[in-house]
Amino acid sequence: MEELESRESGPTPETAAELAWDREILDHALGELPTLHRMVVVLRHEEDLTYEQIADVTDLPLGTVKTYLFRARQKLRESLRNEVGS
Repeated sequence: MEELESRESGPTPETAAELAWDREILDHALGELPTLHRMVVVLRHEEDLTYEQIADVTDLPLGTVKTYLFRARQKLRESLRNEVGS
């Protein structure tokens, strides 16, 4: 019974494959970003830092952090739309 419960709580093989594929697509799109844009996206969305914390860590002005995030998100949206549309 315990084995059945642990299998049910985890993702199915199909879901796991879809998640891996999605992550691969996202990693590819992130890799196309300029280094500083990629860095602020990772710090914000994977490390969950605030804009102010990112500014402190990167030694960038707060406005620059916001601009880089805005532009990076635009580029990621565009890249992911193109990938999904193909």
